[in-house]
Amino acid sequence: MEVLNEIVIKIEGEIHSCSQGVNKLMDFYVEACKHKNTSIYVDFTGLDWIDANLSALLEALLFRLETENNLKITTDFDLIFEKFNVLFRNGSMQVEDFIVHDNEKTTIPFMKFSPHETNEFYEYINGKLMVNAGMHQISNELKEQIKDDLYEIFQNIFKHARTTYPCFICGQFYPAKREFKLTIVDLGVGFLTPIKERTNGHISRDKDAIEWAISGKSSKVLDSSKEIGGLALSGISEYLIANNGIFQIYSGNDFWGTDLKNGIFDGCRTLKNYFAGSMLTLIFNSKV
Repeated sequence: MEVLNEIVIKIEGEIHSCSQGVNKLMDFYVEACKHKNTSIYVDFTGLDWIDANLSALLEALLFRLETENNLKITTDFDLIFEKFNVLFRNGSMQVEDFIVHDNEKTTIPFMKFSPHETNEFYEYINGKLMVNAGMHQISNELKEQIKDDLYEIFQNIFKHARTTYPCFICGQFYPAKREFKLTIVDLGVGFLTPIKERTNGHISRDKDAIEWAISGKSSKVLDSSKEIGGLALSGISEYLIANNGIFQIYSGNDFWGTDLKNGIFDGCRTLKNYFAGSMLTLIFNSKV
């Protein structure tokens, strides 16, 4: 189908791994969704910062816009190369004239994985994530459990999200803050639909579905004797909270997460824009 005309949409300010940052990216998405069969120029001139791990969300939104609205996305790659070189180092921006190697070794490459690529996903977690400097403070035993939980999350995405679209993942180590951030995004039905069905309609809001999932109400029982539980979501959540990390879930209308300042549980809050899918952000604190 022919692409006609070009619409300019700005992404401005600072985009951090928090509900405000997600809202800013969703503002762009909602505005772009108004258009079909045309060209969208994304203006990053007014953008001052973006957490590199949020490449996963940005690329997921661009994928959906290109796939469902037949939008051609363009931008000023010279500007992005100058301001946000990390987006080329992690591979989310792939342009032939801008080949950049991650000599700083702080990025976990942006990747997207289809349902059948389970082996490739496990190799990514094992060979890219676990060897990053941001994970060095974690014991080998806990790394094995985290790998298992992430692998289970990947499998559950395609078991419950009911989508043939790939999932998107990207990570970044911030040495100055000693924080490692990992974001995983899927474009499925979100938490509410399958949990509402499983509970026979007793759960009917996104926030309740997220809390139900994070509480560990699944087919397994949490073994409290382990440092990190065998349940994917509840296990990782408990580990992060116990080790001054942060865990966030975005799905549908709601956000669930721990407080960005002091690592305590911060409950749910309503998002400005509806997000059809789910997004997990894990923030590991590697301060010694």
